[in-house]
Amino acid sequence: MHKMLLTKIAVLVGVATPLLIIGAPASTRAAADPNPSATLQAIVATCQNVTGKASAAQRVASCSQLLKSTGFSPLARAHILLDRAFALSILKQWTQSLADYDEALKLAPKLSVAWSEKGFARLRLHQYDMAITDYTNALTLDPKTAYSWFGRGIARIDMGDKINGTKDLAAARHLDPQVDKTFARFGLHP
Repeated sequence: MHKMLLTKIAVLVGVATPLLIIGAPASTRAAADPNPSATLQAIVATCQNVTGKASAAQRVASCSQLLKSTGFSPLARAHILLDRAFALSILKQWTQSLADYDEALKLAPKLSVAWSEKGFARLRLHQYDMAITDYTNALTLDPKTAYSWFGRGIARIDMGDKINGTKDLAAARHLDPQVDKTFARFGLHP
């Protein structure tokens, strides 16, 4: 998940930066703000939790503020939705989190990280059959993501498919020997 998060941050920064250079729409900045680009950068940084110090609630609020703007491209909006969905997951607000993943996927259906993170949310909700589908969609788009293999492996094992689940876990561990530790931090084990 850490690698997916870094990829997601890089893409949002990459698509938000041109917006900062050409100027964000007035709806994303305070009218009296002498430096609207700095304000927008601060909001983006909080939404993405760049410093690692923003609370989940602060992240949700910042991402929600960004989503009020119509100046972002569909891909940038999808990444903002992913950031908010992840923060909502931390708050265990699963219904809204899944709604954000769905909206992000409408904007960017080939965004493998969105499928993978949605699979993770489904895994947390014990919706194993749906998690398998989401992880499979992620792997179709990016077969080199250890987290998608591992999550699907856990879901398959929990559904009773130990043979294919074990194969998925092996594929994940081959790609990232530390993947077990990452999932263990969230209380998920095969």
